[in-house]
Amino acid sequence: MVPGHEIHFDSFSAYFSHLWLKIHNRVTFIEIGVLLGIIFASYLFQRWLKHYYNVNTNIEKKTGVLSFIISMIISFAAPMLAFFCISIAMSISSKFTHNLEVYHFGFHATIVWFLWILAIHVIPDAFVRSVLCCTLIPFLILWTLGVSDPVIDYLNALSLNLGVMQLSIFLILKILLIATCLLWFARIVTDSVHSFLDNNKKITPEVRDLMQNLFRIIFYTVVALVSLDLVGVDLKSLTLLGGAVGIGIGLGLQKIAANFISSVIILFEQKIKVGHFIEIYGSGNPGWIRHLGARAAIIDMGDGKELLVPNEELLTKTVIDWTARDSKARSDLRIKVSFQSNLERAKQIIIEAAQSHPYCSKSFAPSTYLEKFTDNGAQFLLQFWVDNLAVGKMDMQNDVLLTIWKKFSEEGIEHPIISAHN
Repeated sequence: MVPGHEIHFDSFSAYFSHLWLKIHNRVTFIEIGVLLGIIFASYLFQRWLKHYYNVNTNIEKKTGVLSFIISMIISFAAPMLAFFCISIAMSISSKFTHNLEVYHFGFHATIVWFLWILAIHVIPDAFVRSVLCCTLIPFLILWTLGVSDPVIDYLNALSLNLGVMQLSIFLILKILLIATCLLWFARIVTDSVHSFLDNNKKITPEVRDLMQNLFRIIFYTVVALVSLDLVGVDLKSLTLLGGAVGIGIGLGLQKIAANFISSVIILFEQKIKVGHFIEIYGSGNPGWIRHLGARAAIIDMGDGKELLVPNEELLTKTVIDWTARDSKARSDLRIKVSFQSNLERAKQIIIEAAQSHPYCSKSFAPSTYLEKFTDNGAQFLLQFWVDNLAVGKMDMQNDVLLTIWKKFSEEGIEHPIISAHN
């Protein structure tokens, strides 16, 4: 802060009376002219500097860290140059007069100007910019004019008595400003932590998701309490409200709490993980786990749909995990052949169709059994394994059945004719 006498006024009338007396002074008119000239010249210099940079710099060179730094310097050139020039003008004027209020006002105006540009160019969040422009910037303007105290007193007078807490317009604006800035800072921190965890390959996806959720909940809770403490709200006065909220959570959010606790249990048990192929017994909806959240698991059905399964169901219901140990899976196919066909040759064709397929597992050889005789033919059971359930099972079933049908057709092996019964 620039040293000097800062004058504050208790009312608007006192401020305007003081201003009216000052503008009758010829020296004050000269200082105002010098100040306006400095501000206007600084603005023109910034416009020229920006135009010069755009014209004389190739598009390819306008990327990277250096280009960003140059752009920021150009954006802040006007207030910084104005601040420097006002300092020189005040040093010269101090040799002729002790009345430097106009230059003090100019210093404050350049600070407001600098913060305005900072809010527009540096803060990407539109809501945070709006809050700053509607709360902090107007207050700084009033502070520059020296009338911030009467405005604060007036806003404090517009209050509502809520028991032990006095809620005023100024307190609401103060809470809004501090909470917005702290929450914006909290989001930057949480995004940085999330990015760090996402890039850490040593952490499993389910552990990473839980750590991110826990960190977000704890950090935002701390930020909320710090915000209330900074604005002067007595946290003891919120005890009754907190008790009521706790009862509401206990009664109305039991399922959410149960799902969150279930997610913690799932994490520590490590039985169900992201990437597993599961099915809740009896649901008929198998799918791949794509995300394990604090409330629910996202199951990819494989047909463009996603199923949200509450974590509590993954613990309380029977879950079939097709990939608990590895991604291998067995497929069973039943093929019927008429009694007039060569059953030995049919069995050989069936087993060769599976063995010749590239997706057939080399670790587990396929097998074929004459399972039973039915009313209209002999039924064979073909069992084969695929190494990767994600890419092999359905494709191999399709190819094996087509191969068997072609071979049966070539060698005259017939399928049984199913007669319709009325």
